[in-house]
Amino acid sequence: MGKLKISILILSGFAIMMLSGCSKNNTATGPHDQQTAKQRVDQANQIFIPKLAEMVISNGQDTASFNMSAATSLYQEALNADPDNLDANFGMAATEFFTIFSNPSIRTVIGGNPALSPAPSSAFSKKGAITGLSSSILSRSKSMIALLRDPLFPLRIYKSLSAGDTTVALSDYQGIIETVVLPALSDAITHLNVVVQHSDYIFYIPPQQLGENSGDSIRIGLTEIYALLATCQIVDATGSLLVSYNVDYDATDSSAVDQAWQTNSAFLALRTNGAQRMKDVKTNIIGAANSIQNGITFLIQHPSNGIIIYRTEDGPELTDIKNAMDSVKQFLSGPVTVSGDFNNTGVQTTLTINLGKLFDNAIPNFKQKLPSYTVGVQKDGDAYDAILTWQAASFSTWTFPDPTFNGIFPGITTDAQFKQAFGITAASWMPYVIISAN
Repeated sequence: MGKLKISILILSGFAIMMLSGCSKNNTATGPHDQQTAKQRVDQANQIFIPKLAEMVISNGQDTASFNMSAATSLYQEALNADPDNLDANFGMAATEFFTIFSNPSIRTVIGGNPALSPAPSSAFSKKGAITGLSSSILSRSKSMIALLRDPLFPLRIYKSLSAGDTTVALSDYQGIIETVVLPALSDAITHLNVVVQHSDYIFYIPPQQLGENSGDSIRIGLTEIYALLATCQIVDATGSLLVSYNVDYDATDSSAVDQAWQTNSAFLALRTNGAQRMKDVKTNIIGAANSIQNGITFLIQHPSNGIIIYRTEDGPELTDIKNAMDSVKQFLSGPVTVSGDFNNTGVQTTLTINLGKLFDNAIPNFKQKLPSYTVGVQKDGDAYDAILTWQAASFSTWTFPDPTFNGIFPGITTDAQFKQAFGITAASWMPYVIISAN
């Protein structure tokens, strides 16, 4: 099976999002209106499942099918009647996630549809589309697992904003993420966390709900639900990072460029609630790692519970994934020593870093971590470059005010150590640096 288990474990969660129906265990714990809740869930399923099937069959081109808000409202009514209804909790999470992508601006930011690659050959019917979704999204899985394996992945996320319409301010995209995406994801994560507390929970999707007269029902268990939970947490971590810092920058306006690079400007400084958002990034990365591990553990203990079937030969690969998730959590939970050619000398050196500080103790304004400078501007085609001229007269007096960078490099306590660690030398030093507009 090779990479298949890595792929399925993360992204088969999207298959779950289209699967709702009758649950094996749907017992309320209080005096709730269970009958009304069940009726609302049945009504919601009649909207949700066909929409999801059409979305898969169209390979995400039928963008109207992403809007499942009507089903979401019915699931909410079910929860109002019986908060313990697990089908309603699951349905809320699934439909809220997909409805996010009905907004074209969000699709621009995040990059198309959430999980679909070319439609599977089995998508000749609604049931075929549903059951074939896992294989259709495998091409997306490698990049997602690679993100989580790389503890530095949040630092690489901002570039996704630049893929949007350049006539729209980045803060406009941030506003959409903050007001639409993150609340929906947070709610979805909350509901999924309710579901995973019930190890015997299963969705049975009768073929009749997909327009089929016969055939086996589709079973969805906690392996797939943990995969969906991990997916939501990864997307939440990404979105939280994207709204943490002010990144608006107008390189076509000379005065705007000059103002942006002033030390006390809002550019590259935390936005309102940015410090908490950075903490949310860490929380969700660790949460996703835990969800992946829990999903693997459940899969091994229940090898044929749902769509994903455990095979003995997959054991070593699944163990490798669990170990990788331990590394991710360790990287974010305290100082670790890493090796690399950090000073560009061709020689491997060691460096102690505490990446968790990047999130728990977020830098308020990155510009203020640079040596003192003055700002200049120069014409560069149709735009303007910023010129940061160091106030220091020489390399020896050119110093970083905080070589630990808010504790990210706990083993570096002096400017000299920082320069040595990263290969910053007098020979390469210039009295200024140009921030190109292009």
